[in-house]
Amino acid sequence: MRKDTFSLSKSSHTKLLTYSLMLLSFILYISISYWTKREQFNLLWGQYLVLFACYLWFIKKQFSIKTVLALGVISRILLLFSTPNLSDDFYRFLWDGELLTKGIDPFLKLPSEYIQDGSYIELGLEKYLFDKMNSPNYYTIYPPVLQASFYLSALVSKLGSYAYGIFLMKLLILCTEIGSFYFILKLLKLWKKDLAYLAIYALNPLVIIELVGNIHFEAYMICFLLASLYFLQKQKMLLSSFFMSLAIASKLLPLMFLPFIFCKLNFRDSTLYYIRTFIFCIIWFAVFMDFDSLIHMRESVNLYFQKFEFNASIYYLIREVGYWHKGYNIIGTAGRSLSLIPITFILITAVIKKGNVEVVSFFMLLSLLIYLLSATIIHPWYIIPMIALGLFFDMKFPIYWSLGVILSYIAYQDSSYAENYYFIGLEYLILLIGIWKDRLKINEIFRRSHTIHLIPF
Repeated sequence: MRKDTFSLSKSSHTKLLTYSLMLLSFILYISISYWTKREQFNLLWGQYLVLFACYLWFIKKQFSIKTVLALGVISRILLLFSTPNLSDDFYRFLWDGELLTKGIDPFLKLPSEYIQDGSYIELGLEKYLFDKMNSPNYYTIYPPVLQASFYLSALVSKLGSYAYGIFLMKLLILCTEIGSFYFILKLLKLWKKDLAYLAIYALNPLVIIELVGNIHFEAYMICFLLASLYFLQKQKMLLSSFFMSLAIASKLLPLMFLPFIFCKLNFRDSTLYYIRTFIFCIIWFAVFMDFDSLIHMRESVNLYFQKFEFNASIYYLIREVGYWHKGYNIIGTAGRSLSLIPITFILITAVIKKGNVEVVSFFMLLSLLIYLLSATIIHPWYIIPMIALGLFFDMKFPIYWSLGVILSYIAYQDSSYAENYYFIGLEYLILLIGIWKDRLKINEIFRRSHTIHLIPF
């Protein structure tokens, strides 16, 4: 009787602790999204650590799917009414949307050009948005699906406040997040995986804060990519290529995943898949862009490899060698050269490896890791697609990185945006520990994938 009483008491205490941690996580999400500025790194880091501890407890408890969905959706709904305070990208989103509502192509001119020639007054553009945006001297880089969202948000803002447009963007992201939950569950069932893995993505604090909280549209790409994989698994090629084109028209990154389709399909079917995807992409891009727009967009993409640097890993090591050997920053050449690393991996893997859709998604995950390790700029939200893909294989390294990457916010402590290389080193040490823990799983999946021997000996 005493043993039973003790077990009951222990169970009650565990439930009480779990409910308390749920409430605490809700409070912390509100605190971070409504009151914590990105300059307050110590406060942000402290709250995030507690949130992450709650997250680890939640995924360890293996809640029911209904509980995971409820927790994930409620955590995101709580952030719908805040103005992002960890990112100012949304000002550019609203600026692009303002241009579209006036029938102006946002790709054709720099925001600064409207201010310099005074045309913003005649056009009725808000200088407030210009003063707040972080990239007034660069062409917009956001593809057509995002531009459509910006347009709708700008229209809603005309009802009285930019807060309406911000709310709509967050609501759209929330809808795509729910779509991601749906396709994650579908793929977990098809691949006979534990449905509890959904919690790895749905309850991850980085995912919640950066997507709905800070309005980052990786949410669109993730949802459409998962949908594409699901329909590829179901042998519905037209639908798969349709959603792949939407993923590309949301973020250009999925372009690098296309060669992996060849791992699953034969040459004829792969070619047909690529043609369909290309046709859909032409339709989406033709709505918002012409040839000049594409040229300007390409210029902005090139800037990522030739000018911008933030929170990098391999590149920072090479940059230091460049300073020592050349005496100047070699980002112009190093950025382009490093981009060849993921391209080489993708092309070789696509040619010599064959496997099912599950294996294809694993190669997408691995290519993302290699791409990010080779990149010159890594913002925290860049790693979120890896969390979505990694959960299907119970990979730990995306979870580890989602803990460490928040350390990059230390650069915003003051207006100099000076990075702390000790913190960057700690971030990548945490990632390396995760990769080391996953090494056996990675090797096993590589072993399971069929290798085509191109050389007959």
